[in-house]
This record gives sequence, C-alpha cells and structure tokens, in this order.
Amino acid sequence: MRLTTRQIVAGTALILVLSICAFLYMNLGNKQDALAATLVNNTATKNGNWNDPTVWSAGRVPAANDNITVPAGIKVDVTANVTFPASSTVALNVRGNLYFVNTFDIILGSASELNVFASGTITSGNGSSRLYIGPTMLVYKGSQGTFTGPTTCTASGCSDNVSLPITLVSFTAKATAEGVELKWVTAKEENNAFFTIERSADARNFSGVQEIKGAVNSTHLKNYEALDQAAVGTHYYRLRQTDINGTSTVSKIVSVDVKTTAKAADQVSRNFKMYPNPASAGDELNLELGEETAMISLMDKEGNILASQQKDNSPTAQLHLGQITPGLYFVRVQSGSQMNIQRLVVR
Repeated sequence: MRLTTRQIVAGTALILVLSICAFLYMNLGNKQDALAATLVNNTATKNGNWNDPTVWSAGRVPAANDNITVPAGIKVDVTANVTFPASSTVALNVRGNLYFVNTFDIILGSASELNVFASGTITSGNGSSRLYIGPTMLVYKGSQGTFTGPTTCTASGCSDNVSLPITLVSFTAKATAEGVELKWVTAKEENNAFFTIERSADARNFSGVQEIKGAVNSTHLKNYEALDQAAVGTHYYRLRQTDINGTSTVSKIVSVDVKTTAKAADQVSRNFKMYPNPASAGDELNLELGEETAMISLMDKEGNILASQQKDNSPTAQLHLGQITPGLYFVRVQSGSQMNIQRLVVR
C-alpha cells in the first residue's frame, strides 16, 4: 500500500508530538532541581529600585539562586526590606553602587556570598540600614559610611579579595588559657617590613594589636607567632603585611572563641596559697584555702581540665600531680559563684 503525501506528513507530525510529550514527561520533574542547583544571572540594566522588575535583566526582582550583579556605573536603590530564604544561595556582586534609601535591610541566605569589587560601593542614607549574610553575620551597617571593595563576604566573615606580596602558607588563631595564640608561616617574602596583627569584634572594623618585624627578603620557610590578651568572647583576626615602601595588604580572616585567658585569671582575687610552685611531676600540691567547700581543678594552658577533686570545709587540701609533662598549668578553685585561679609551673 502506498502512502499519500498527506498521510506521510500527518504521521511525521504525530511522531514529533509523541517525542515532545515523552521529553517533557522525562525532564519536567527534574527541571526545578536543575534550576535550584544553578545560579541564574540577573543583572541591573539601568538605575532604579531593587523591587522594580524592569531594572533587572531577568525581568523580575532578584530571587533565591540568582547571580545578582550591579554593574559599574549603575546605582540600585533599596527602598524596602529584602529577605531571602534562610538557607538559600545568592551571589550579590557590586561593581556599581548599592544604596540603602532608608532604614531597610537586606538579609541574604546563609549559603550566599557578597562580592564588592574595586569599583563598587555600598552606601546608605540612614545609619540603621543593614546587610546580613545569614541571620547573624552583619556585613554592613549604614553608620559605617561607605563600604568599599575589593572584598568578599560569606556567613563566616569578610576578607579583602587581594593577594599578599608574600607567600603565606598558613595563618591560624587558637584560644589558650594564656590568651589567643596566633601563628603564621611564610614561604617567601619580598620587601616585607613588618606584620600587624589586627583584631575585630564584628569581622568588619579592625584595629591593630601587635606589630611583628618581617624578614624583608626571604626565600625559605619562616615561622612567626604572637600572643594577644583578648577578652572572653568571639574575636576575628587578620594579618596586615606592610612593605618597606609603606604599601600594605591584608590576609584572610580567622575567628576564635575565647572562653578563658590568663588575663582573666589575673583579674580574679587570689585568696589561696599554693606550694611548691614551681613543682615537679609526682609532687603533692598543697593548697591553703578558706573553710568553705570548693571544687579544685588542674587545667592545661588550653583550659582543658586534667584533674579535679571536691574539697570539704577543711582549710587545706592536697592535689597529686602524677606524671605530668613540664610546662605551664593553672589551678582553679571554685566555690559557688567565686572562682580563683593561679598559675602553676611544672619543671
């Protein structure tokens, strides 16, 4: 049987329709997940309000899973609060000007990133405007004035998006009972005059706390360390490197949670006697105390409790040191809300 031209065309059309239906059936269910996994470019094409769909290249206001860009020469005004889903991912790239008109906030999802480029600024007409990444990381507050780049911020903090003129192998901060121990290693230094340890309570506003002389020029590994007597709480540190010509750049930011320090120990009253001090491994440590009950604890310099014992209302107590490694330790006596700490040196 011979098919007519009309029958051939109709058959071809039917096959095409069935193929399209099969494709949609197989792929439509996965389309949303694929979009959620890929950031969609949404760029401001003209000056205007954040909430104006005509400002944006996607024809809508920015949403979760967008790669949002304010290009150089473009000013976008924030005229209302902008809140993204708590766990959403957004990349906000500021090359132009992001301007908070009034007391409005932008809260990005906790998996988001803010990139302020060298040409970019964030400004505000009111000191109470804020930009958060996640519920707690305050990146910008209007009272700061102008936020300039190059800077990259995430939910863990911000760091200048530039490279040090040295090869920095590592930079760490660790809380110990003596204070915050800062260590860094360089593999190469060129015209490096000195380092400055800078500390912040909010990962934005830093102040110098110590200055360490650099090697000027070096082509081998060099180890540096410093100790900062920071108060109890969360602190952010960065390393500023200054060339012999006065030019300076900064490292990534590291954070540390300080729970106890030697400075805190110095600030409590020392109303007990302890001997021998220095002591040796295996010694009986004698303590002359008040007649109240108390908990006696032996701690290492990181604040870890190595041994503890309950004291009755006797005015004296003994603590056996056992096979303890030589070094610096702390003895803590706590009675109710009163706590007293003394340093113990083991030789």
